Amino acid sequence: MKKIKFLVLLGSMFILSCLCLNININAAEEEEELDIAASSSSSIPYLEDLEGDQACIITYQTKYVNTPLGTEVEVREASGDYGSIKKAWYKLMYSTYFPNAEFISDASLRYNCHSYAWYQQSTSNSYWMNDPSAYYTDGSYVEVTNPQVGDIICYFDNKSTDTLADDINLHSGVVDEILNTESNNVCGNSNIVNVVSKWGSMPLYRHRGDECPYTSYKNGTADYVKFYRRVHTHSFTYVACDKNYHILTCDCGVTSGTKSMHIVDPNYNSTIGNGRYKPCKYCNYAIDTWNSLSPILSNPNLGDIMNE
Repeated sequence: MKKIKFLVLLGSMFILSCLCLNININAAEEEEELDIAASSSSSIPYLEDLEGDQACIITYQTKYVNTPLGTEVEVREASGDYGSIKKAWYKLMYSTYFPNAEFISDASLRYNCHSYAWYQQSTSNSYWMNDPSAYYTDGSYVEVTNPQVGDIICYFDNKSTDTLADDINLHSGVVDEILNTESNNVCGNSNIVNVVSKWGSMPLYRHRGDECPYTSYKNGTADYVKFYRRVHTHSFTYVACDKNYHILTCDCGVTSGTKSMHIVDPNYNSTIGNGRYKPCKYCNYAIDTWNSLSPILSNPNLGDIMNE
């Protein structure tokens, strides 16, 4: 019976929305639904229907996350989320009005576009972020004109002025694919990429950059986009290549210099395994000291370097 009532409700809501010819599907408006989260209060009551259609008070707690360079960014953590009926309805409605968009995950009050793009690109994200500007003003990210997969795309509203200072970042997403196409000038060159983004408190979608609620494609107000890339400083440590060699490697995968031979740690005195295996003093690789085929060297010297 519950299932029948649920389907009838969805059908009625869908028919009603179709009759409203002037409906404006705009995720930016949905985001305004959570403007209460921008309040200075540490706990803000918000009435929402949760699972089982039970009315419940949702509260938002102020917390902070940090940019890669350590700048604090205010976020909000919700105590609850949409119920199953609302999630299903929002999925149906937005997937209908954006048929080319690929649905990824349900609508959620817990996180929004900015938090997904800048803080944690996961559906388990539990923070709502109203202002991500610290990420691209403190030097953690730099603006680029040649987007790559993994870059952040931001949709700006210029407020019909020539002053950049009052431009608003309406939406953020993650570049998922570079498309071989020319700009169609719908919100700048947003159409040259595919994007994964959360539409306010609405679902998470994969979509062409211009085909979202924030551009003129569906009555949005964003005028142009900017692309940002993480500024990365390499931090190298020795990583074993094989039983003979290691090389300096950054966690991003970039290597430095040439391979060099493992060096037994002279301070290792453990008798575990009868002292057969001893660690390399640089990469901690276990060296078989009883195997004559492994290069066991007591002191490093220039002759240990293998130039390639």
